[in-house]
Amino acid sequence: MRLSQYCDDPGPSYEPIPVTVASPPPPPPTPKGKGKKSSLGKLLSPLAVKIMSCWYERNVVHPYPTPEACESLARSGGITTEQVQKWFANKRLRSKNTKSKRAVAQLRKHLRQKFLGVNHQN
Repeated sequence: MRLSQYCDDPGPSYEPIPVTVASPPPPPPTPKGKGKKSSLGKLLSPLAVKIMSCWYERNVVHPYPTPEACESLARSGGITTEQVQKWFANKRLRSKNTKSKRAVAQLRKHLRQKFLGVNHQN
């Protein structure tokens, strides 16, 4: 028998056999913790985190950067303004430092009155 005989002759026609391939099991969950990469995005650079942390500590009474401050923080840290806004939202939530606009306005009013009251007593 020659090799061409096997290649040229189509032989009998066979119906394809359906094959079911099982999908592999999902990967095991990774523990959440510091330094772990999120499946949704990458970690921020240590420089960006340090810059935003310093700003947050200096402004802990009102940790809501203005749009201009967000742009400046983003440029300084090499990240986007959206990342800055999200970082501050997460930081406020995790440190339980969220206040409504009304609460912030009341706090500012109270601090102004207290500050002006102290200055007028001298």
